[in-house]
Amino acid sequence: MIFKLVGGRSLVELLDDLPSWTWPEAASSAGPAAAQSSIRATIRKAREAVVTARATGAGNTPYDNFVAMVDDPNWTGVLALSVDVPLDALPAPLQALAAGIDPSGFYAHHLGLTATPFSGETGQLVFQTSSSFGLIDYQDPVDQYFSEETAFAFKVLQLTVGFQNANLVSFASRVELMINRLFGALTRLFPTGHGNNILLDGVYQSQRSPDGSAQGTYVFAMRGSNSLQLSTGALEVVELLSAQLVTVKAANLLAKADVVFVPVADSGETGRAEQTVLFYAEAWRVERVVFALHDREHTTRREQAWDAAAAQVAAWFAAH
Repeated sequence: MIFKLVGGRSLVELLDDLPSWTWPEAASSAGPAAAQSSIRATIRKAREAVVTARATGAGNTPYDNFVAMVDDPNWTGVLALSVDVPLDALPAPLQALAAGIDPSGFYAHHLGLTATPFSGETGQLVFQTSSSFGLIDYQDPVDQYFSEETAFAFKVLQLTVGFQNANLVSFASRVELMINRLFGALTRLFPTGHGNNILLDGVYQSQRSPDGSAQGTYVFAMRGSNSLQLSTGALEVVELLSAQLVTVKAANLLAKADVVFVPVADSGETGRAEQTVLFYAEAWRVERVVFALHDREHTTRREQAWDAAAAQVAAWFAAH
């Protein structure tokens, strides 16, 4: 845990200046040099992720704010790195993912509190609101493989969650479901680059309830289509056209919402998110909002698409 209570020098600068540490002996049981090396490695990996994303035109990363903060000489506050997070602390809609997560590799990359700003211009101290922030970036990308005796297995490949002031600001997840047996017969998934695992990508959707409160749901949809070849029985091949992992809460919200705005590409085809929404909501309640989903190289066109999408949503509410 790092307490940075002085401005004028960034955390990165202070990290390299051991004599400036107020209590270096408390930094680590292995000594301040070990703590210094560990913190440097954490910052370096985050910075490499940001640099790589910019070089490849991948856009923003979950580490952007963290890197900006450690480089900001004016930031002050408390920062904790590699924080243990118990799986039962996951939001209720995500508790189902706990079964596919390795607890030994699940932790928060960072949690922090920005020092409370205040002023004393009137002769009295006036305190403003403190801000909190954090990031969980769980990565376990190796596909699962089990013997044919195991009919089904479930694994989380990625779970990335960023929050600011207790609000979710970013969410990305990918899970896989292994199907070794179906209807009692052995299966072989084709075409495949992941064994007998089908992949599902997760998105977070925020909807406005009739009372004005925001309701968030997590929806996982299968990527593409898959076919399972069966070893015995009357069925030779089972084609999977669509699969979703949807919590009961998410399904209920989609079923009750007055309108559901779903992001779509400008190609006109029905994407994974729209397929999932249409399974639970009638088409007349679904508003298609065009996003530049795959236009990563042209920032201007992507931002124009965001503005157009926001205008479309605002116009709907204005008309209703």
